[in-house]
Amino acid sequence: MRASTTPTIRNLTDHVFLVLDESLSMTRHARELVKQTDGLVKHLARRSEELDRETRVSIWVFGSHNNVRCIVWDKDVLRLPSIAEFYSPGGNTALIDATIEALNHVGE
Repeated sequence: MRASTTPTIRNLTDHVFLVLDESLSMTRHARELVKQTDGLVKHLARRSEELDRETRVSIWVFGSHNNVRCIVWDKDVLRLPSIAEFYSPGGNTALIDATIEALNHVGE
């Protein structure tokens, strides 16, 4: 008799990418953005446990054209701290640059 090569338990993983505006115009909204983002991560963590699925998050922020950066890469939502210490608005708006940069890393 041949043994099956199909695993009986599959590890399902979701990967969520967030692209956040960190331009100067977000200064007055920074506290609320952090609150909402942290709330979303907590929601994803609850759902991850409920569905028995691993959920990982990457967060990209953009300000000026040369200030697109990844503040969180491929982190388990159950272990992700608040983004408050990483998010600091300033500069112009480079949404297209940030989105393209995040998409370039989706396959990594």
